[in-house]
Amino acid sequence: MAKHSEGTWRVSFGDGYADIYGGDGHGRIARVFLRESKTNNVEELAANAALIATTPELLGMLIAIVAQNDACEMHLVNWETARERIAKATT
Repeated sequence: MAKHSEGTWRVSFGDGYADIYGGDGHGRIARVFLRESKTNNVEELAANAALIATTPELLGMLIAIVAQNDACEMHLVNWETARERIAKATT
């Protein structure tokens, strides 16, 4: 799997959609259509777009937390699950 776009991602809301742009000069990487349906409402879809835009930061934070845990040898939670999620996102 290719590496994700680096930098801080951002959301730009348009008329009926939310575009997610990658950082470091990357263009649009995703578009979420904000259309009401039986299973989705516009507010939920907008929140999903905001969550997508925070993905690189959340992944970076999780990597740092797992690394800090490994250095301290504190095993208070199932860190293997965290390592699996990191691998899923980065490989």
